[in-house]
Amino acid sequence: MLIAAVSCGDYEADILDPRLPAYSETGQGEGGAYIDHYPWRVSNIPASFYSSSIDGMSWRYSLDPSADSEQTRIAFLRSAIINGAGMASIVFYWKDQRISNPSDLKMTEGSKITLDNESAWAELILYRQNSQDTLRSRSGAFFIRYVENVPEREHVIVSGTFGFEVESGDSLIKVSSGRYDFNVDHYNIRPF
Repeated sequence: MLIAAVSCGDYEADILDPRLPAYSETGQGEGGAYIDHYPWRVSNIPASFYSSSIDGMSWRYSLDPSADSEQTRIAFLRSAIINGAGMASIVFYWKDQRISNPSDLKMTEGSKITLDNESAWAELILYRQNSQDTLRSRSGAFFIRYVENVPEREHVIVSGTFGFEVESGDSLIKVSSGRYDFNVDHYNIRPF
């Protein structure tokens, strides 16, 4: 049996921990990460910002001609933090990059998106009882490691890893060992 660790900058993906899905490149329809050492998982239920209470992976792109630049938003929506308090969404913003259909994803394969707070950043959205906190990353990276077009199923498999840190008051929240492996079709890519 061959076991390989997937590096995500300063964030190592621990593929042996059963609380997170193993890193894969087959369109398993899962993703996950640790949020302050608590496991967080998201599954491939088709997601839409028009019905954001549904779990899954969603891509949005800017169509506003008055905007400063094109922008792509990649979101993993509302999943429970296991043994933690509440739910969380993770959203990545990538400026000057427009992904408007599944075939555009192939050009992103092998990309490392540095979360520098200018051209790209992440948001950790924490839902607790009757409140919502949106925390913006201060550092990290989002990797698009594998993209495969599956024409007979009219979707693209997109897999990768991520990790970042956000500030919450005086404390630091670390999102680590992030990984995702989803099928993306036209339903998952929409303008915002």
